[in-house]
Amino acid sequence: MISAPKRRLPLSLRGAITSFLKFLGEIFMSKHELAYERTLASRPLLNDDTFYRSHYATTDVPPDIPIRLRRLFAIQLGSPWEHVEPADKPHEMYDDLDFAELVYDTEEEFGVSIPVEEMQTLDGSFESLVRCVAAKLCDPPAAQ
Repeated sequence: MISAPKRRLPLSLRGAITSFLKFLGEIFMSKHELAYERTLASRPLLNDDTFYRSHYATTDVPPDIPIRLRRLFAIQLGSPWEHVEPADKPHEMYDDLDFAELVYDTEEEFGVSIPVEEMQTLDGSFESLVRCVAAKLCDPPAAQ
């Protein structure tokens, strides 16, 4: 049986809904979640250029990938995520967060496809998504 493709709300609307739910969720956030958000917010806020130079300048990752992904995290997860670092794993910080939703939003943002099998190999970190997208956008397709 072939199922119809899942309809998704536009990214901007999902971000607004996510922000509203996060606002409501703060009332019900666990101590662990609140503590992590405070940790994120306490980090220095780096502009895009400094963020890239601090974490990716010595790599082959193009600047737009981590910068756009950081913005996506901030839209989807809230402003503390503007302070994200490569090793951060949002799905481990929030009890109700489905990492797959971040992957779906990443696919939409960058126009790439990340199959479920590949998604399962990612460790859930910001870095793993950056590397995955960079591999898809920068590696030449295999000869057929």
